[in-house]
Amino acid sequence: QQMMIAHTFLRALDIRVMRLSLSSTRCSCARTADRPRRFAVTMRAVQSRFTPTRAEEMEYNAAKLAATKSSYETDFLMSQYLSLHFGPLEIAFADFLAEIGILADGLEFPKKCGDLVLHWAANNKVSKGRALDLGCAVGRSSFEIAREFQEVIGIDLSQTFIDMANTMKQQKQVEYSLKVEGDITEVAVASIDDAIDTSRCTFQQGDACALPSDLGTFDAILAANLLCRVPDPQACLHGIADAVNPGGLLVLTSPFTWLEEYTAKAKWVGGRVGEDGKALRCADALKATMADLGFSVLEEGKIPLVIRETCRKYQLILAHKLVLQKAQ
Repeated sequence: QQMMIAHTFLRALDIRVMRLSLSSTRCSCARTADRPRRFAVTMRAVQSRFTPTRAEEMEYNAAKLAATKSSYETDFLMSQYLSLHFGPLEIAFADFLAEIGILADGLEFPKKCGDLVLHWAANNKVSKGRALDLGCAVGRSSFEIAREFQEVIGIDLSQTFIDMANTMKQQKQVEYSLKVEGDITEVAVASIDDAIDTSRCTFQQGDACALPSDLGTFDAILAANLLCRVPDPQACLHGIADAVNPGGLLVLTSPFTWLEEYTAKAKWVGGRVGEDGKALRCADALKATMADLGFSVLEEGKIPLVIRETCRKYQLILAHKLVLQKAQ
């Protein structure tokens, strides 16, 4: 994955240097004495003056998208996501059931994201017609939203995740291998509440930065822990904003764990120090962007989640939570 991104970057860099060299050569006859000064250019200066073509930018983003997609196509990650979404808690998170506070609050994160959508839709009298779960993974949030919404579409970049979400939709339960330690695994069963009408859910593979033109609009959209794993967050946010109906609901969560292998630093939403020396925090940058897109904040806070790797290793993540409503 890293080699793919590096290859694309070096190819673009070769083009930049070639353009600079051609430009300098055209002037060399008139200013031969200035040649040493003209070629004493740092790589930083070369990069700051170069604006990539649309085709080059698309190729670079495609490489990052491919790296993201391939990183989610593993059996180990599938097991992690099934346990995160469906548990069961008494097997996957048995040691956490007696805990209180943040550790207890971090359980069943996807369900709680779905509950957020239902709670705020009810509080603000948002129509419960169509909902979109963008970055749906194996589908738990989509199923929870379908308790009250008439139609829920789940979209994820990983075809493997989409296939599993469709299997859960059809069978309502799936056996999977849960890693204990080393090569030791145990069988767990992921299951869905029988009260949920899974026929309301449709799952499809797709790119969050380029939503299908025929997707339509939605009364509510959930994008949980997606933003810092797409190559073009602004394109993603603009696409989401266009897809929300006037007066509709948007729930965004993100730990803002930006990595350049997924998102070029120039495209990060905050998370950087400006030339004035002031830090632009991700939450502030995100709220400013969404305000420009016509959204007002209903709630801002934190939402924890716990991801199991083995019976003795867990990830504790404290994601930023932002609930928004689009202007009428």
